[in-house]
Amino acid sequence: MTKQLKLFNVYISKISAQFIAEVIKKNKHVTEKAYGNNLHPHHFHIRNYVVHQELTFHIKLDNHLSVDSGHKIATVIENKLYEECGIIATIHVEPKDFAHDSD
Repeated sequence: MTKQLKLFNVYISKISAQFIAEVIKKNKHVTEKAYGNNLHPHHFHIRNYVVHQELTFHIKLDNHLSVDSGHKIATVIENKLYEECGIIATIHVEPKDFAHDSD
């Protein structure tokens, strides 16, 4: 690998890390503004397609909420992320007491 290519890879890695941190920060701000800090957003996947960004992540909701209520909450956050940040989001809803093997 040439020196220029190594430097380019380091530069791209730094830009990517900054981008990811910025997107997660914006997401947490929008989520907390809409529903407080009760949703515990986690498990982020961010894709930057140059002309738009996509974000998928999980939130935790009360186990007794209906599917309809959970879907409405996720949709409100997805819409706010797009309106305020221009990010296309998809949210996976989990019961509050659910834990991934990786958690």
